[in-house]
Amino acid sequence: MDVCLTVPAHTAISDDFGCRKISGGHYAAIEMEAQMQDCYQAWEIVFNEWLPEIG
Repeated sequence: MDVCLTVPAHTAISDDFGCRKISGGHYAAIEMEAQMQDCYQAWEIVFNEWLPEIG
């Protein structure tokens, strides 16, 4: 599972993590606080229902 976070410019990033700038475009953002098993259910809904519906 990948996780993406927005951080202020010039934030120090540990070697354990990668840092990448994402260029402009259309993106979906999901914010949730849940147990990991609930996150898997959310991903299933996003990828198997929501994304196919919006094209």
